[in-house]
Amino acid sequence: LYDLIYFSSQEFGGISRMWLEYFMQLPNSNVEPVFLARPNNNMVQEYLEQMNYHDAPVIWEGSEGFKGKLGRLGFWRGLTLVNKTRKFSDAIFHSTDYINPLAKLNGLRTVTTIHDMVYWDQKERFEKNIWYWDKVWATYHSLRFSDAVVAVSETTKQAILTYFPWAEEKVHVIHHGVGESFRKTRPEKLKSKRFLFLGGRNHYKNYNLLVEAFSHFAPDYPDWTLHVTGANTFANTRNAELEKYKSLGIAERVVDHGLVDQETLIELLAGSRALVIPSLNEGFNFPLIEAMAVGTHVLSSNIPVSLELGKDYASFFSPTDGTALLEAMRKTADCPPSETDLINA
Repeated sequence: LYDLIYFSSQEFGGISRMWLEYFMQLPNSNVEPVFLARPNNNMVQEYLEQMNYHDAPVIWEGSEGFKGKLGRLGFWRGLTLVNKTRKFSDAIFHSTDYINPLAKLNGLRTVTTIHDMVYWDQKERFEKNIWYWDKVWATYHSLRFSDAVVAVSETTKQAILTYFPWAEEKVHVIHHGVGESFRKTRPEKLKSKRFLFLGGRNHYKNYNLLVEAFSHFAPDYPDWTLHVTGANTFANTRNAELEKYKSLGIAERVVDHGLVDQETLIELLAGSRALVIPSLNEGFNFPLIEAMAVGTHVLSSNIPVSLELGKDYASFFSPTDGTALLEAMRKTADCPPSETDLINA
């Protein structure tokens, strides 16, 4: 049983794409999936719908009105999942988010994938409202309730054990991979003189560090640009971002693609001289391994998970040191494209 509740939380993103790649492998396995789904505008679920969910049964739920909003709360969701899962005997339940049934009936077993512990590691950054405390409770309940827990990196496992040392025996590290579309052989071509940023504008993504560094970089490298993809959907933050570009004199040098489909993302990634990842914290780092798959150099903050995944590939800088990032960008620009992978910032 796969609960697609996470697809209601984002239109498109790394975790959604990870689940899509996973579900794409189901026809090649002996798994007989059943999907719990609700209508939404997630590009990944739309793709699954086009594929008719591999002809697997789908249990549809409403997503409108008061009950639709309640359904996003972990506690309420846990109650409704008891009723939905009890109809199946000896099934395995795997949620795309940290939400599990409040009780296991008819031999139900549960697996939870934990992507990060951001609500614990960065609790000072969140407003302490019902959504925050619900996420905290849901994480605890999933760890206590699950028969097995998948941590997507050793970094995430250690973060889990920092708060829940009693969960050690059930936590297993399984790294994410990249989909076949990233591993396709492409004709070699000169990469464009651009840096690429993938992701939202959440605080921990640390996008402003890159903007400031690029504003100092741009005057000396007039033919270079910064390309950006990802959601920045709030009008006030979007306008503030545009105003910042103008005040720094880089408005004509920043290209914001917004949300893009996977093929466009791959083309942008494969055609850029370097991907920049200035994050303060991550449970995993999809863009890093995707850049590795298409042969694009990476400038990454030296956070634990990036060192875990790309220590022999990326150039690293402190996420609080804009000067170090600027120097890494200059080294990338000054290095012949064929030697980019030899850069060691």
